[in-house]
Amino acid sequence: MKENAVLIDNMPFKRLEAKVVVLLLLGLKRKEMADCLGYSEHHIKGHCTQIYFKFQVDNKAKLIAKLRDKGFDSQGYYKGEDFLESRDRSRLQRYL
Repeated sequence: MKENAVLIDNMPFKRLEAKVVVLLLLGLKRKEMADCLGYSEHHIKGHCTQIYFKFQVDNKAKLIAKLRDKGFDSQGYYKGEDFLESRDRSRLQRYL
């Protein structure tokens, strides 16, 4: 597997997709995710579309329910693993 990829429920995700998964779970809007991660809102929207496709859901509520079932906790950790870097977590504090 590529170094910038991670596994979530045995599915490969780009590292940035995994970060977006966590931010979706924590309830951030696309603009907030873009600000937090340093990307354009359009770029984040593309990753959100891929994430919805990979989890076979069509809305955020279904995605969050599925993520909880797959092992994510309320702080966005997946089975104890943190996909966010420390700088991402510190930027995230503005939105929580």
